[in-house]
Amino acid sequence: KIGITTSLTFTDDIMESYHFQLKFLNCIIPDKAAVVDFNTHRIFSPLWIKSVAVSSVSPGPNYVFSVNMLRDKNNLHWVYTYGLNRCGFYELEVLNTEKEDVNFCASVLNITANKALADNEFPNESEPMEIAVLNDGQALNVTWKNWKDEIKSYPEGTLGTGNTRVKDRCLFNGMLYIYPPGKTKKPCRA
Repeated sequence: KIGITTSLTFTDDIMESYHFQLKFLNCIIPDKAAVVDFNTHRIFSPLWIKSVAVSSVSPGPNYVFSVNMLRDKNNLHWVYTYGLNRCGFYELEVLNTEKEDVNFCASVLNITANKALADNEFPNESEPMEIAVLNDGQALNVTWKNWKDEIKSYPEGTLGTGNTRVKDRCLFNGMLYIYPPGKTKKPCRA
């Protein structure tokens, strides 16, 4: 069997660039066993790649990134994205998430990443980003701060800090914060 790795610098049109990369892969190895996306840590079916390659519509933003999590012995979670760096965006993460909040944090990361990809822009550090409008009409805003500064506020040994932090999570990453509904001042740690 043959294995091949491709690398592509995305243009300003992230989704079109991703679609082109999948089309290219399908052309150079039409009878593939699978496609491993090292940016998202996912394996894609050859049937999916083939159907995307022949389509005139690029796949949705959810395929460009993934939301992952790790759990420590105290049942606290580290929830984070993979794949946004290749788009020129910061990876987003939340540390020390209680079990009952994991789904909410994963959903907020997912919505934030999808919105950034759909809008083709990523907010500057500490800049509010509206990701949803709640039932009462109030906006739900998020922001991010560079992990290097924020990580100092976590207790030593927290999953995602110190020796537990994976090397590839030490580059362009931001801690996600959520503003209280309808507010854009004083965000809370997600």
